Amino acid sequence: MGRNNSTLNALEETLQTFCSKSGMKININKSQFLFSKKTSLETKKIFSDSLGVMDIDDLGRYLGFPISLSKKKEKDLSFPIDQIRSKLSGWKSKLLSMAGRATVIESVTSATLPYVMQCTYLPMEVTSKIDKLNRDLLWGSSTEKRKVHLVNWDMVTQPKSMGGLGLKQMDLRNKALLGSLAARVTTEESPWARMLRIKATRSNFLWKGSATWNALPAGLETWDKGAKWIIGDGIPMNFWEDWWIGNAPLRERIQGPLPLGEEQRKLDVTSSVVAELCAFQPGLQLVKMMGIRKIQVELDAVTVFNWIWGETASNAIHSA
Repeated sequence: MGRNNSTLNALEETLQTFCSKSGMKININKSQFLFSKKTSLETKKIFSDSLGVMDIDDLGRYLGFPISLSKKKEKDLSFPIDQIRSKLSGWKSKLLSMAGRATVIESVTSATLPYVMQCTYLPMEVTSKIDKLNRDLLWGSSTEKRKVHLVNWDMVTQPKSMGGLGLKQMDLRNKALLGSLAARVTTEESPWARMLRIKATRSNFLWKGSATWNALPAGLETWDKGAKWIIGDGIPMNFWEDWWIGNAPLRERIQGPLPLGEEQRKLDVTSSVVAELCAFQPGLQLVKMMGIRKIQVELDAVTVFNWIWGETASNAIHSA
């Protein structure tokens, strides 16, 4: 009982601190306790009676999504199938043209699935069944009468510019939405994104958490394939080892050793004058080696001469 009392005190103190810091108030009538399965009935009763909070076995759903998942993930996440089926069943495919059916499919899936797909990686069993419902409506199939699907679903789901109807394969759409979430987690500086990055670093991405946490690897993989980085100040960039074009660093495209110190070349911030001078230097060295006494210099390079020799160089160049 002593341990229960200390736990109760800590819980009450935590709730009070939350209320005082956030300015919000907890509604006890809408609060619920969800205990682990190994918690004794006596302990459950002590906590429920002390805080006046009801004990439940399931937290239920929020916007149709189960708040707590069981070990039977496919069963918990099968509700999108029922939602799609109920909405598509209200349409008579024989009364709609092919374009009309495609519009219905896109409208129903766009309105129903994004909330679930952007925070959960649905099992392949679920996404495959949703694809089947979409295919059946598109081709007019039903449980009573099967019809031939004249075009492969992979072709149907291609963009319109590539000959498809622009419909989405549910598994790919799920990964794309998770990729958007992964991009926010990786790049944003909001408190929730920073918290997840810290959690990932400290736990080394041990995927033992919520459905959203477990879905992040699929999103990160998708985002990594489609992301492009933009150079900022250039300080952390490595000229030879970073990917500039194609799917490999520049160093892998060049055979043999590089000149001494070349592998450590990095990008840096400089002025236009210095950049012009660096580009102009090899030509000046060649002129010196060949003993050429007069050269024709582009007007942009006058600034370089002025910077090195002073304003008098401008007149000398123009007179030459």
